[in-house]
Amino acid sequence: MSRPPLWLALWLPGRSGLQPPQDPAAMAEAVQALAWRLSAFSARIVLREEGLLLDLAPTLRLFGGLRTLLRRLADAGRQAAGPGGGAWPGRGRWGLAPTATGAWLLAQAPTGPRRLLQRHRLQQRLAALPIQLLPALQGAWPAEPGEATAWQPLAEALGCDTLGALRRLPRGGLQARFGPGLLRALDRAWGEAPELPELWLPEAPWHWRLELPAHEDRLDALAAALAPAWAALAAWLQPRRRQASRLMLRLAHPQRREAQPDTVLHLDLAQAEHRPERLAALMGEKLARCRLPAAVRALRLDLLGSTAEDVGEGQLWPGPEQDLRRRAELIDRLNARLGPGPLRELDACDDHRPERAQRERPARAQSPAGTGRPGPRPVPPGPRPLWLLAQPEPLPCDARGQPWHDGAPLRLLGRAERLEAGWFDSPGERRDYQPALGADQRWRWVFRRPDRPGQAGGWFLHGWFG
Repeated sequence: MSRPPLWLALWLPGRSGLQPPQDPAAMAEAVQALAWRLSAFSARIVLREEGLLLDLAPTLRLFGGLRTLLRRLADAGRQAAGPGGGAWPGRGRWGLAPTATGAWLLAQAPTGPRRLLQRHRLQQRLAALPIQLLPALQGAWPAEPGEATAWQPLAEALGCDTLGALRRLPRGGLQARFGPGLLRALDRAWGEAPELPELWLPEAPWHWRLELPAHEDRLDALAAALAPAWAALAAWLQPRRRQASRLMLRLAHPQRREAQPDTVLHLDLAQAEHRPERLAALMGEKLARCRLPAAVRALRLDLLGSTAEDVGEGQLWPGPEQDLRRRAELIDRLNARLGPGPLRELDACDDHRPERAQRERPARAQSPAGTGRPGPRPVPPGPRPLWLLAQPEPLPCDARGQPWHDGAPLRLLGRAERLEAGWFDSPGERRDYQPALGADQRWRWVFRRPDRPGQAGGWFLHGWFG
């Protein structure tokens, strides 16, 4: 059995008090930003030119009842408003009703109750609303071709001062004068006709923009102005079970005689993240080390990449996953402070030649396969030094063929380890490696080529043990 809808309408009037009318483009952007933030509480959202509607019925039990859900929605609305002022509940008005059209009318009513959960009480309240709300009723649903577009003057000419008085007129006469659109809208508001509103489908990719009230050059103030962006991003990621992996922050500077390019900061995460406090901390590290060529007039945050959230089973004791997360957090923090270039790590390659057995790459938290766990690494049979020379250094030999270094003979230790490789991209290499101890008591890693035992330079120094 499906649960009856419960619509919350939020009306953001274009004119508030003595303020000038809101720019339509700015109003649309404000409604979009608010929809992104409130999408964490309902997937059924309908956008209007001056506000939006949410169906709260599917998520009432999830958030612990209507009172708790309304409180959380109010907090989210204040966070989405940002430093420029609160659109809700400061300038906006809301209405709660079993029908979307009824909730939209309650939000725009000048006085009276705005929270009516029973249909019969809603119908009584709608019947008493003034006829001046007909434009709001007409704006709730698009008019069909051929219908009358000016409902209010005609209704006032008929002597109707309330919506109830208009609805009590004969339906045939109303349809002949106004067209079928008026009766359809009234029946939908009263809950006597089905409502099929066009639900809002978020457009990808996600972005957030803020025009600062004044030009700002303090980095800490810019970081504070980004606080609503992180809340909005988390609200977008949470219902989609996604995590951010790449972000771009664009700082727009004032336009002067010479065009000043925007300052762009990239945040590439070693491990995808969805927690707003951690994303804010990492971008704060980037901002703290940024040199601004001029003051900033606008901020724009773009989500360039995201990954599916890894929902694993809970663990009682710490495991490898916790170690990987801590490692990823450390890598992200260092990359934010130093940039992606200086932090490097070694990766094993499928080649037995020591100088080609590993390569440098930017530090990351996941394995190349993307599983989040380090892949298996081959364990060499013999000892390996931590310090390899860029090029093997030829060693002189005595009459018996023993290598020398720094004017003294080397004492070979252990059995030789033979490595043969390179046949696929060169004539091939055959080497016999051994640890060697010199007169200075330092351990070296040397090799010789058994295929050239009688030639000079048969022995080479390739590394040093720590």
